[in-house]
Amino acid sequence: MTVFDNDNFITTLDKKQVHATIESCFIFSAVWSLCISINTEFRRPFDMQFKKICNGELDTMKQKLEKKILPSTFDRGLIYDYIYFPEKNEWKHWMDLVNKDMLDQFPKGT
Repeated sequence: MTVFDNDNFITTLDKKQVHATIESCFIFSAVWSLCISINTEFRRPFDMQFKKICNGELDTMKQKLEKKILPSTFDRGLIYDYIYFPEKNEWKHWMDLVNKDMLDQFPKGT
């Protein structure tokens, strides 16, 4: 499949890459639109249920998924802890994007 990127260069992606990007964009969109409305108290239980649904692990599912759609990085932390970068088809934990040297300079509460 041939697509244009942001700089109008043509990029060729195979069918597997296209599917992986669409799945990841869907998951990221679901987390930050629907799932974000869940208050802090229920985020951990919802996280566990969301992961089961996306990985086809619910006993009540009539048809199991052929493969897991969540990346293995989601095994560490909550679904809310990750950011998706479609240009690299890569998930990163938000703390990996924080300048750790700046954390010590952050004002402390009283």
